[in-house]
Amino acid sequence: MTDYQTAALKVQEQISRESNEQLMLEMRINADVITKTIYVESISELIGIVDESAHIINDYKSLHLCIIPDWDGNPETPDVCLTKPFPDKMLCAISKQAWQTGELFESFNTADIAPVLSKPHEPVLMYILPLHASSQVFGYCGFVYENAEKFKVSLMLFNFLSAVANGIRTLRHKLYAEYLQKKIEEVSLCDIMTDMLSKKGLLLYLENHKDIMKKSGIMIVTIAKHSSTLNTQKQNQMIDNVTQSELILANAIRLLSGKNLQTARLDKSTFAIVFPLQENEDINQTAETMLIQAEVFIRKMQESSSITFFPEPYYVCGYIDSDSEDCLTTLWNQLESSQPKEKGFRGISNLKKIRHELHKAPELDWNLGDIAKRLNISRSYAQKLYKEHFGISFMDDIINTRIDMAKHLLSSTDLQVNEIASACGYQNSTHFMRQFKEKVGMTPSKFRG
Repeated sequence: MTDYQTAALKVQEQISRESNEQLMLEMRINADVITKTIYVESISELIGIVDESAHIINDYKSLHLCIIPDWDGNPETPDVCLTKPFPDKMLCAISKQAWQTGELFESFNTADIAPVLSKPHEPVLMYILPLHASSQVFGYCGFVYENAEKFKVSLMLFNFLSAVANGIRTLRHKLYAEYLQKKIEEVSLCDIMTDMLSKKGLLLYLENHKDIMKKSGIMIVTIAKHSSTLNTQKQNQMIDNVTQSELILANAIRLLSGKNLQTARLDKSTFAIVFPLQENEDINQTAETMLIQAEVFIRKMQESSSITFFPEPYYVCGYIDSDSEDCLTTLWNQLESSQPKEKGFRGISNLKKIRHELHKAPELDWNLGDIAKRLNISRSYAQKLYKEHFGISFMDDIINTRIDMAKHLLSSTDLQVNEIASACGYQNSTHFMRQFKEKVGMTPSKFRG
């Protein structure tokens, strides 16, 4: 531009625009980190967020997040926290080099400031910033920069530390809520949310029915993982969805209770089912059948409502012996040690379980895409596994199962053909009649005779 003033104005506008865009980006990143820390369920999850999000702090070389060992404090007083000098020992929740995975949880002498400074090292300048929320002090965070002049207490850094401190404060209040719930359950024989027995109520029931319990089994069911029917979930809905899925599992278990079962809620996501056993009856097979039936109920609840989050249950089972409390403790420990925690495909047993569900409820809206999501594998791989292990394609298996169900209803009920088509999962009775004739060799009316 020949006009110098016009050119200067254009440059100034460009700089201002880029500055505003950068500010908006920082605000969005800040908001995302703050939102994540609000919904954490454990200190490990919170430290994981720190590890993943520390890159938003510009130019740092390493950070060292140090918290007081008893950060969880007294559950009866969640708002009371450290006001005196730090204890002799601190917990380094994470030491992290920029753009690398951090090292977690190391106890050290507070006088050393951070574990890295207790070892031989070159002279280093570390900036120490407090980790606090309101009047509660949880520790501090040390930062080292490649160039010490790069350090500044920016809004990004301030919000990052505030988010971490508020995450700890939130965890303390969640522990308080769990503490209150536990106290309520201790004095009550019944769980308020589900109307099942509480743990205390179950132990009393087992004690009062010792003679009957000699021929009974018990299974403990919990949630192996939560599966979403959507690809993404809004962060602020996560806690509600998890709670929702726990109650869905509770409802599914309650629907089983018409079979002379006694049910109890041991904690928010773990349930017990006491069931009678016939002579020579296989306890594992009985427990597996009940779990499959519960999973069918879960799918039916999901399909008949707007539920977007549903549980995948996991269980252990055993016989009830004379000491019911020891029996319950043994099963609980077994559940804790054997529950699958890895993500991804956990073996063909899960696929077999899903097939059992399909055979028990072929009328549901089964599709291979949903099954692949439940197994955390691709659709094509799920199709290949299904054919290899069951000797039949997924679609043919559904059709055969629905036709078998239709033949049973035609022989044992007076339902109209269109009603049977609907009961077997067909949206169109014409399609049902055509498929029935292809498989059976005659129309439904002729089959009924």
